Amino acid sequence: MFDQTLIKTDFVGKDGFIWWFGRVANKKVWKEDNLVMAATGNFAQRVKVRIVGYHPFNDSLPEEDLPWAQVMMDPMTGGGQGGMGDVVPHPNYSENYNIYFSYITSDDGGKTRYAVVDRAILRDLSSPKLESRERIWEQFPAVIGKGHFSHRIAFGPKGSVQENKIFITSGDRQMQDPAQMWDTNFGKIVRLNDDGSVPQDNPFKNRGELAKTFWTTGHRNALGLAFDQKNQLWANEMGPRHGDELNLIVPGSNYGWPLVSEGNHYNGAVIPPHDTRPEFTSPVAYWVPTLAPSGLTFYFGNEFKEWQGQAFLGGLKGKSLVRLKFKDERVIEEERFSWRVRVRDVEVQNSGSVWVIEDGSNARLIKFSSPN
Repeated sequence: MFDQTLIKTDFVGKDGFIWWFGRVANKKVWKEDNLVMAATGNFAQRVKVRIVGYHPFNDSLPEEDLPWAQVMMDPMTGGGQGGMGDVVPHPNYSENYNIYFSYITSDDGGKTRYAVVDRAILRDLSSPKLESRERIWEQFPAVIGKGHFSHRIAFGPKGSVQENKIFITSGDRQMQDPAQMWDTNFGKIVRLNDDGSVPQDNPFKNRGELAKTFWTTGHRNALGLAFDQKNQLWANEMGPRHGDELNLIVPGSNYGWPLVSEGNHYNGAVIPPHDTRPEFTSPVAYWVPTLAPSGLTFYFGNEFKEWQGQAFLGGLKGKSLVRLKFKDERVIEEERFSWRVRVRDVEVQNSGSVWVIEDGSNARLIKFSSPN
């Protein structure tokens, strides 16, 4: 449980300021100075993206006064592990007003599905409207099934060699073998320029047209993607039966799925561990039993100074918020904050407050701040 001497919790949900509609499966919260965006899903009808001022929260503000922008989805494309995946502002949002969002779509009425990333301009937050919307990435090919889309987004930090580069996780769609194939982007982390064009220095440019977009291969279902204070990219991904991973993402690396894993198949079939195949990159940390890791972020801020540079990730099966400490090139699970609810995502506000969004039909957006 939370140590109340360390953390104060403010629950923000159906209280007149931030609202969720229907079933919420994949959600994302982001901050840009004084902004909070919550992406929420009603997969029976549509997905809404709400933009609210960070005032602080006002319990008395009526729903009709809340500005929001709307992303329409085909009602047949949601469900399972699919829906709204991520909503991320461009690092230069204050100058270019670009936001990026991922979701699931279909070209055949829901018989097959695939993840996409769109870019749009969002200028006026008092009367939000998405303008100049365009597609910058598509998962390929469209296949049957509703699992392992991944479709999480991270931008390279400003001032780093990855500035203006966008990274996208693409899951194996529960098909396993495509993670090792060059003619599909399943089971890959993709790297693009912020306009969707392909950088000339991607590591697999000689492996075919589609492979020119690949940054790393051999992934299963990466639901967390974030840069640390050293501008290193990290991803956490779900293992099969146990064996969830935290990986340092190094360009050109193959992380081995489905040929190696620290877990086994659900039917009990044994998968060789990473140390049996040195050509594959091993995880920096892994979890047995499973945690089912979701969102990932690194702590920068003054609210909890002792957590500077540490990582937070959500646990779905683990029903917790996990804090990770880095020491001597090792990752130590420092503690788990648990309130018996599946945690979908975690982000850190510029001021240093930690924001968590839960999973499920009664999900809440929760702010953690110092009691001092």
